[in-house]
Amino acid sequence: MSTDHYPYTDRGEFVPYDRQRLTEAEMRKRASSFYELMAQRRSIRTFSADPVPRDLIETAVRTAGTAPSGAHQQPWTFVLVGDPETKRKIRIAAEEEERVNYVDGRMPEDWQEEIARLGTSWQKPYLEEAPWIVVLFEQRYGIDADGSRRKHYYVKESVGIAAGVFIAAIHQMGLATLTHTPSPMAFLTKLLDRPQNERPAILFPIGYPADGTVVPKLERKSLADILVRYPPDPGGDSRTFVPQEFKVPISFEGPGFRLEPLGPQHNERDYEAWMSSIDHIRSTPGFGPHGTWPAPMDLEANLADLEGHARDFESRDGFTYSILDGDDVIGCVYIYPSTDPGRDAAVASWVRADRAEMDGVVYRSLSRWLTESWPFTAPGYAARPDAD
Repeated sequence: MSTDHYPYTDRGEFVPYDRQRLTEAEMRKRASSFYELMAQRRSIRTFSADPVPRDLIETAVRTAGTAPSGAHQQPWTFVLVGDPETKRKIRIAAEEEERVNYVDGRMPEDWQEEIARLGTSWQKPYLEEAPWIVVLFEQRYGIDADGSRRKHYYVKESVGIAAGVFIAAIHQMGLATLTHTPSPMAFLTKLLDRPQNERPAILFPIGYPADGTVVPKLERKSLADILVRYPPDPGGDSRTFVPQEFKVPISFEGPGFRLEPLGPQHNERDYEAWMSSIDHIRSTPGFGPHGTWPAPMDLEANLADLEGHARDFESRDGFTYSILDGDDVIGCVYIYPSTDPGRDAAVASWVRADRAEMDGVVYRSLSRWLTESWPFTAPGYAARPDAD
């Protein structure tokens, strides 16, 4: 094992890190599947009384315990409550604090206005209705066996990461939860008999959604709203591939073909088109024999790829179009940011082997289209030797 980057290996025990390296196709498949799963996650406030096996919650806590933490001090304690009497005490105490917040004006008006659309109030019946409550405590400092204090580092950051892993684990197993933070929360320390070095951070009611559960109609920020690329892409700012005011074409008509944004609806036709033409695509300018695609994958993995392209299109991070003749998929065109400093877009296209005569036609038509209808000044698009 190389210790070049670990100058203090003599101070601790180290073991090899061995994890299977996946193919890019499998990575994209897993990434897309996890995103689609987490995109369905919502906070709910109406729970079914149906029992939930305790071992499921314990497994979620065990999973949360895999989170990274400052100096690996793991400064968290998860308290699991299922006893109806204790849950009722928690509800009563939480509602006393929340009534002061909502009714007596401790909560600022602007904050109340922000959360009004979520349908919240000082009443918290879900604290009794949910089969389980988990209260996550942050350990402000550690206590050694001799009773002395041990400093903890990055406590809030560590606990926040563990909370995120816990939420993902709960959602992945088909349960639902809510991040509840009654303010102030000190009553939980006393009610749950926790030591003074622990401070309540988040309360999670957990269970199945009740029949008829509704959630607020909300929209999450797009990738373009939350991701900044640095350095900025050539020809644009650090946030966008194309200018915000640019209206991205959703169709194009060329001689003998048309374009429409690639999506899951094309999966079987797209899959058949490129799987039947791997060698031909690899010989197409812009792809080459040493690229990572095309490479055989199954239909499910192809669907994950198409879903990824569709998300890129929606977030304006890249634009992939299916090339169609009627309803038949005969190829594909990709328009993405370029890594070449002299180019403001990277464009590639292919057609299936049995429609090879269309390659030059598509290239000529798209070259004009990119010049006339897109904001690019220097797109990179591999020339075709027979397309003047």
